[in-house]
Amino acid sequence: MFFVFSNFGLDEEWEVPEGYRGWVVLTVANPAYPPLPRRWLATIIRVDQAGRGCTSRRPDRRFRKVTYYSVAADGRRTILPHDDRTYGGDQASHISDDL
Repeated sequence: MFFVFSNFGLDEEWEVPEGYRGWVVLTVANPAYPPLPRRWLATIIRVDQAGRGCTSRRPDRRFRKVTYYSVAADGRRTILPHDDRTYGGDQASHISDDL
């Protein structure tokens, strides 16, 4: 018998409107909002023009791959370079064109 135990969650793909500059805030665990959509093995987090995203889902603290995309009006996605940091258990990512 072979058992696999893992502490891995679904990948996250953040979609940020093309040209957006500023902070991004994700509101979680609010039942007034829908669950996040999924694409294959990834959870999609869509950010609006004001830099906000929201979901009824609770945060997933398991290990996962996180990718950030700039999304053009025609739906074209471009990967954004980023630098992740953890501050007291909260994760922050610096996304920049100059990394």
